[in-house]
Amino acid sequence: MKHIRKATKPAIFFSVIFLFSFFASACSGKTKSEDPGQTAVVENKAEGEKSLAQIIFITTSKACRCTMDRCGNGEQALTAAMYRHPDAPQVERLDHAREKDRVNQIIKKYQAVMLPIIFFIDKDGNLLDTLEGEFYEEDVNEILDQYAGVR
Repeated sequence: MKHIRKATKPAIFFSVIFLFSFFASACSGKTKSEDPGQTAVVENKAEGEKSLAQIIFITTSKACRCTMDRCGNGEQALTAAMYRHPDAPQVERLDHAREKDRVNQIIKKYQAVMLPIIFFIDKDGNLLDTLEGEFYEEDVNEILDQYAGVR
């Protein structure tokens, strides 16, 4: 089952600007993303369980203070959780301010809106879980325990 944890204190101003930026580039016709229907949780049939193959962390280097604070806290939570899960896949870190087109493709494909965002993806590119907005180390650990295990 897909679990999405959203921020408890949404930054509406940034979200509106972010969405405008996202939809403006999405409507420009530059890129077509894959079928958003691929975001369902999929089981690894060979092993009978879900396996984590990729972790994508999306943050930004340019935003209002509340968003920057959330992104910094999200980075700390992810870093601490990854230390506890050394066998988890390496994190691909993307900055929305610097890699806007690529980030917008990923966000459109996996349907998320509030920074920071962590996508947990299986080997076939299917979304296993998502954290977005305000999340904590415990939230990341819960997902990594489920999909990556603990050494």
